[in-house]
Amino acid sequence: MANRILSNRKQGRQSQGLQATPVSKHPGQKSTPASSATSAEQKPQSPLPVDYQVLLLALAEEYIAAAHGMSATLARTQQRDDIDKYYDLISTGLGCIDAVLKNWKLDDPRMEARLRLRYAGLLHEDTDNDFEAEDALSRGITICERHRFLDLKYSMHHLLARLHAKSRPKAALKAIDKLLPELEGYQQTSWVYAFRFLRISLSLQSPSSPELQAALQNLRSISALAESHRHVAVIVASASLEAMVHLRANTSESVELAQRALATARTHQLDPQMEQLPQLLAFIDCLDLACALVNHNPDQAMAKMQAMQRAMDAAGQNSNWREDGTLGLPVGQIATPELQLDCGGIFRTSSNGHRTLVFRWLKRSQLYALGYTLSGISSLPKAALDSKTDKYLLEGMKLSSKDDFSGEKAPQPLNTAVALADWRALMHRTMLLSLVFAQSARSEWPAANKTLQALRKALAEDSSGSSELLQTAATYMNGVLMQANGHLEAASGCFSSPTLALPSNGAKSTDSLNDFRLLAIKAAKQAANTQLIAITMNLMTSMFFEGIIGEQAEKSAKVGKTLSQRAKSSLWQVVAGGMLSSTLEKCGKHEEAVVVWNDAQMDMEKGWSETLKRKFEDTMDES
Repeated sequence: MANRILSNRKQGRQSQGLQATPVSKHPGQKSTPASSATSAEQKPQSPLPVDYQVLLLALAEEYIAAAHGMSATLARTQQRDDIDKYYDLISTGLGCIDAVLKNWKLDDPRMEARLRLRYAGLLHEDTDNDFEAEDALSRGITICERHRFLDLKYSMHHLLARLHAKSRPKAALKAIDKLLPELEGYQQTSWVYAFRFLRISLSLQSPSSPELQAALQNLRSISALAESHRHVAVIVASASLEAMVHLRANTSESVELAQRALATARTHQLDPQMEQLPQLLAFIDCLDLACALVNHNPDQAMAKMQAMQRAMDAAGQNSNWREDGTLGLPVGQIATPELQLDCGGIFRTSSNGHRTLVFRWLKRSQLYALGYTLSGISSLPKAALDSKTDKYLLEGMKLSSKDDFSGEKAPQPLNTAVALADWRALMHRTMLLSLVFAQSARSEWPAANKTLQALRKALAEDSSGSSELLQTAATYMNGVLMQANGHLEAASGCFSSPTLALPSNGAKSTDSLNDFRLLAIKAAKQAANTQLIAITMNLMTSMFFEGIIGEQAEKSAKVGKTLSQRAKSSLWQVVAGGMLSSTLEKCGKHEEAVVVWNDAQMDMEKGWSETLKRKFEDTMDES
């Protein structure tokens, strides 16, 4: 990429010979009609002088717009030839801007500063030429300080911090921390918000506990400043993000602290400012549902899910939801006429003429995909009894599939489009896994196996490395399905694979990964996991009452049968039925034993493979 840009730069230098040298008429020179006529006959008329600065900058914008218009499709197809074409267009556009900056001295310093900001922004978004981008910003900051272009100056510092974050994240954080006292001293409130939110974003990219604490500290500083100025939207946004950070910390107090932060956000949700921010209201309900899910409270999760769905429907129909998905927080300051030209997309002017801080948020299609995912996960405990789980997940998969990217064709840098495509793919894989769980809960083994194969294919295509948890869960479910179909040795091989091995001493791993690796959902009763409860009860019957004659043995077997029926698992209904039939037979209740065994055989016909049937019948014959 750097070679292409350097190549274009050389071409720009060579094209200096094309520059027209305008020849002005001497002030004392007079022309007569005759002389003019003679001149016209002898010489052709000179062409009008060309303003090459304007021409090159116009060409640059056309090349860049053409490239960014390709990005949504490229992010999906990843065609090598088209990607090369994209970067050729970007390279040519950058070459045009570079030629203007190097070959002409711009008379307007504000225009030069804006052009350097634009040039550095494109280098940051579409290339790895960080040194050249940093050089452009350094020169631009010098111009801004000389002429006191404050918005342009801070926009450049903002971009410089993002630039450093790619290769020197600690340097980026230190630069922000060094700049904040200056902003606070000059009472640049809107820029204090911008840089503190940037600091939070960069902190959240690090998994370390100190950085999570730094993010929380900056959120509290934002809240205190917003409270003093009554910037309601900023208060709600910072409280909502604080709840998200607490959930991410995953400590024993995470849910309680997150709920406190959400309570703060909800105290302001009826404020008139919030009518303009439907995305933020929907975000609050998503976080509220997440708290119930982390707390393993299925009944509460169902209630929160319904509230979230109502909020999302209202938010999706709100005319204040921008088509580009961005969210603008009012920060109380009157916007200058040239704000959007000076701020590089960090601020924009609202309809009432105020300055708003811009966040990249969710488009409507993304919102509904997220809503369907959360709804499907929330209803999983009842998947055996209610088919709504599948409906939620299938609708969500339609929105997150590669073939449906409506509303996401807006011109944008390729890396932004790729990040959006990766997010959609992650959502799709999450819904596929949830569907495997739902189908397995109903013992729909062929359907579950088909869905699992689709998931494993999608995971094989993942190059972002963001699916470790999904990969672990897929390996676990592969063992479950093999076991359900009677392939016990293959299932044992899955469960003992390195993917499911517990981490060695000192190795880091998430709690979710360890839950799969331990093959125990420890909170089964609290999470209303009826299938696991049924399995536990039947295992207890097998371990403690096999071969025992008596009332307690009979009661234990009947409870196991009842729990298996409640879980709607044909596999465990047959297992429980077989144990109950055997116990009744030993107790001399032959007629009851026959009825229970006949029911078990009927359950066996519901989707059981022939291999599993043979293994089960052999086991029963041995007993």
